[in-house]
Amino acid sequence: MHRRKKTETKRRAKPAPVFKLKAGTPDIKSIDWKLFDERLPSDTDPKHVKKRKEIFRGFDPNGNGYLSLAEIEKGLMTLFHYGMEVKRVVAKSVQRAHRAAKDAIPSKSKKK
Repeated sequence: MHRRKKTETKRRAKPAPVFKLKAGTPDIKSIDWKLFDERLPSDTDPKHVKKRKEIFRGFDPNGNGYLSLAEIEKGLMTLFHYGMEVKRVVAKSVQRAHRAAKDAIPSKSKKK
């Protein structure tokens, strides 16, 4: 019989967490704002604007120019590398922000 050579798979280092939870509670203990800003830049600098547009396109898989709540949640989980335990903590804030943004722009049906 032929023996297969073991191929080593490189393990990717886990990215540093942006959000840290308090032990035993559903509350966020701390937020690494420097890391947050690196992953989601908020400056008006053209380089940051370009980065945000790239992030938006990554969040918008169907390319319709609108983000559903599910697309935002999935995108944020990917961008900030957090799991369900953090998602439960930030979910209401994300929902409120999504609703406010949705209410701030004319709907597709009202544009006609």
